[in-house]
Amino acid sequence: KYFPGKQYIGMDMRTGPGVDSIENVEELRRDSETVGTVIALNVFEHVERFWRGFEEVQRILRRDGLLLVSCPFYFHIHEFPNDYWRFTPEGLRSLLRKTPAQIIGYHGPNNRPLNVWALASGNDYPRITELQHSLFRKRIRQYARQPLAWETKVRFRISSLLSGRGPFAPYFDAEEFKTQLLD
Repeated sequence: KYFPGKQYIGMDMRTGPGVDSIENVEELRRDSETVGTVIALNVFEHVERFWRGFEEVQRILRRDGLLLVSCPFYFHIHEFPNDYWRFTPEGLRSLLRKTPAQIIGYHGPNNRPLNVWALASGNDYPRITELQHSLFRKRIRQYARQPLAWETKVRFRISSLLSGRGPFAPYFDAEEFKTQLLD
């Protein structure tokens, strides 16, 4: 139901909707360079040895493949006790430094983004063009929006009058998306 007409394997560390294979991303049971696309949405903050997980995902990714990863940054602890890490754009850039091309992005204020994400390519993936980068930015703005309910906006505005804008800036600036193409 998640990707109609497309073959995929849903992996997670526990059972749930769309999970076909229970695996630990630190030690994937997949041959090297056999997976065309890896989508890891809000995964790596729950991986105790996240660097191993990134190495494993890059190991299984085909040379012409793509990796899409997103992680919350300014977010409450969730799935307690297995919420370990937060990643900055520079952190994702460092973890993906072996990939030839990356689009790194985030939304919210520069110093406290709500979410951080990256699109990285395998070694043989065609160079990401400025046009593709532009289309990626457009789609991120379209699909990654997290609009606040009007009641929440009012509550945050009143609270910001009392305590300043700072604590609420990530939510007020949630529609500000920034990306950078690196290759």
